[in-house]
Amino acid sequence: MRVRMVLGPVVALALAAGCSSSGSDGVTVSVRGSKLVGAGNRTLYVNSAESTTHLLCRGACLIDWPPVRGNAKAGSGVDAAKLGSFKRPDATTQATWAGHPLYEYAADKAAGDTRGTGIETAGGIWLPAVRSGTVAPRPIPAGGVTGGGYGDG
Repeated sequence: MRVRMVLGPVVALALAAGCSSSGSDGVTVSVRGSKLVGAGNRTLYVNSAESTTHLLCRGACLIDWPPVRGNAKAGSGVDAAKLGSFKRPDATTQATWAGHPLYEYAADKAAGDTRGTGIETAGGIWLPAVRSGTVAPRPIPAGGVTGGGYGDG
């Protein structure tokens, strides 16, 4: 745990500088089964409670859930009309799917891993982005979100 606390700020700074598995030119998003994948066929996720105007994953959350940086390009099986992008508060561009910011999960190590599915942090539930673009909504707790973007105090 101590190592993570020491490395956390370093990783957060690297993410803020735009370092992620997708480059500043963006990532090609494709469909694998019913799920969306990005670079290296890594599963792409959305937070059920997030939108481009209501970001909940910030600070320490970005260590486990790095944003998909840049403008997404439609690959095989993807409806280009559902892809988009927006500027994060740190002025970097993040790709979106059906209005939801796209992320990867740091613990997914191999193509197609979905270890982040169902994790409840940052005020919502993390789910793989799916071809239909639907996301099961989850209400935000009445007390709001605290704890560096994790929503668990």
